[in-house]
Amino acid sequence: MFMRLQRKMIPLLAVFMLAICLVLPAPRAHAQVQMQYFFIGGSDPYLIAGADIPVIYSDDRAIGTKIASFEMLYSTDNINWHNVLELKSQSISAQFRLPIDPSITSVRIRVMVHYVPILGSDTYLERTEGPFKVLQPGETSDFQASANDDGSVTLTWNDNSNMESSYVIKRDGPDGTKYFNMQNTAGDFGPVATVDKATNKNKNTLYAYTVTPVIDKYTLPDNVIPGVETVFIWNKAPRDGLVIVDKINPVVQIPVLVGKNKVITKVPVIDLKPAVDVKIPDGLGPISKGGTQGGTQGDAGQPNIEALLEEAVKGSSDWAKADLKLAIAASLTTPSVLGNYQQPITREQFASIAVKLYEALSSKPAAAAAPNPFTDTVNVDVLKAFQFGIVTGVSATGFSPDASISRQELCVMLMRAVKAAKPAATLNISSSSGLADSDLIAPWALDAVRFAVNHAIMNGVGGGRIDPLGITTREQAILLVKRTFDAYK
Repeated sequence: MFMRLQRKMIPLLAVFMLAICLVLPAPRAHAQVQMQYFFIGGSDPYLIAGADIPVIYSDDRAIGTKIASFEMLYSTDNINWHNVLELKSQSISAQFRLPIDPSITSVRIRVMVHYVPILGSDTYLERTEGPFKVLQPGETSDFQASANDDGSVTLTWNDNSNMESSYVIKRDGPDGTKYFNMQNTAGDFGPVATVDKATNKNKNTLYAYTVTPVIDKYTLPDNVIPGVETVFIWNKAPRDGLVIVDKINPVVQIPVLVGKNKVITKVPVIDLKPAVDVKIPDGLGPISKGGTQGGTQGDAGQPNIEALLEEAVKGSSDWAKADLKLAIAASLTTPSVLGNYQQPITREQFASIAVKLYEALSSKPAAAAAPNPFTDTVNVDVLKAFQFGIVTGVSATGFSPDASISRQELCVMLMRAVKAAKPAATLNISSSSGLADSDLIAPWALDAVRFAVNHAIMNGVGGGRIDPLGITTREQAILLVKRTFDAYK
């Protein structure tokens, strides 16, 4: 009887399942997922590099279908694609960042999603949007000051932003704090030059300059607001106060690197103007003797060079502070080596101050090598140091700019800088007795180490050792450059 009942139930069950299939729609898990809505950015028609960029999307995936992976790429040429930065994705939204890089001004964005259903085949969805305009808030780089024979000071830097409406130049000196404005810079990248003619023409004067891009037409998150750079320079007052009249449409004969292989030697000069009706960016107010921010544009205030020097050497070892201030005041440093004083100095950073040493000893501006022989750096100072034989590459096309530098390598570069600046100078490379680890000095560095020891440029590290293979910190490197300058100035 049970068997007969079971045979009757099987057809009824089949009819019931068929009815369910006819009434209910086929599950979406069997179909390919389609993206219905995909939106990048907010209401602005541009993307800001370095800032969080929102993404909102929707699709028609079935309940139970999961996202196995969510990738986003960007491309500037629609050929080469790169991963976006700091991608964070959720079920219907995401956010990412684009690199702060002046070469990236327009991008296409590609999203690739892998859907995995409970039933059926996976979906690999790809969608490309754009192009999008990219605004770059990059801070200035390669900020340098040069003293001119007429007593003025030429400032040069690389403009890495296409968002600024102007630049504000802050100058501190014995006459207090003054501000100048430089207009007509928005939308352009590359080398910029300006001349401060309102300097003291009666005597050489130590000035500190700070350059800041003014980005006042866009709202930037705190993490991408450009920082500032400060340089110190002694101007050269003409003899007897005589001021040389500038030529019409002057140019700055300072080599500036553009791209990887092109060096230009003529940069149009834009004269500084007094800052009138210009909002001074936060952090640029003059520093009072107490070290607090305050004052207004054009405020003469009180001399604060000492306060700026104290701020510049903040974080350095107590034994190094006094000489670091003297090195900064002597224009033997660059912004790239100021701060983080206990960190090992890199090859690129040391090249920059080795060039400063060459220029200080020779009283000549250094010219950069062209074309650029290296594929891993476009740093102007590296090319200047290479041009004068102060540095060499680690291979035919590589410089290894971020590698640390050993004490014996540093000695070699110091001696080369002296030779380049003062070919007739006497170099004492006689044998140095008493070095307990002289056997560790490489043959190619032996003369240079002896030179540094004999001229009291480099001291031992204790126990009669010179530690030729040890690394050199930023503060140590700056002081070694200063001692070399003192020995041959």
